Amino acid sequence: MREKTRLWLLIFISYLALTACSATHSIFNQNLASITQTTTVNSSNETEKAILQSSYLGKLNLQIIPHYDENTSHQDKKSFNLDFELTGRANQGQLDLMGPLGAQLAQIKWNANSASLRQGKKELNSENLNALLYQALGAEFPVQALFSWLESQQIQELQNQGWQAQNAELASGKRGLRLEQKITNPPNASTTFTTIKILLILNTAENNVMQ
Repeated sequence: MREKTRLWLLIFISYLALTACSATHSIFNQNLASITQTTTVNSSNETEKAILQSSYLGKLNLQIIPHYDENTSHQDKKSFNLDFELTGRANQGQLDLMGPLGAQLAQIKWNANSASLRQGKKELNSENLNALLYQALGAEFPVQALFSWLESQQIQELQNQGWQAQNAELASGKRGLRLEQKITNPPNASTTFTTIKILLILNTAENNVMQ
């Protein structure tokens, strides 16, 4: 009788041990899944932060020169000198435009799906980044293609978009870029075409550019 009691006791203890091991294994798997999910989220956040840490500061000179037909004599050339901060990458970034005294004139943000423009208290959202850039500057501005030059001094992408592009030689040792493009105006406009000229100068010397 005692032997049977001992046997059943051993069987019961073994059952309890197996149940405890199974529960511990389940909890471990749940914790591991939670840790993996947290790591994935943190990794995504770190990647996004790393993207936004690439920042470029500089000055932007923009000239808009309309060309009229022979029967008009308008001289409506417009020229703007702005400070800028460009952050991120071509597919996700932010462009801040500041006046001579540091006041923010416009902020443009974009990602792969949408873009937004903030000017003062007004904010516009669009799927078309180029339309918002035109709204802010009054001219074409190839902000996404600029990253090829900023990161590796390549101008091919800018040229593919119709820009005449060349590196500017600056005595200060800073990196500079000259862009020019002629844009045909609509048939009913008084102008025949408009020339856009852009001079971009980075504040940092060429061998110290933040990447």
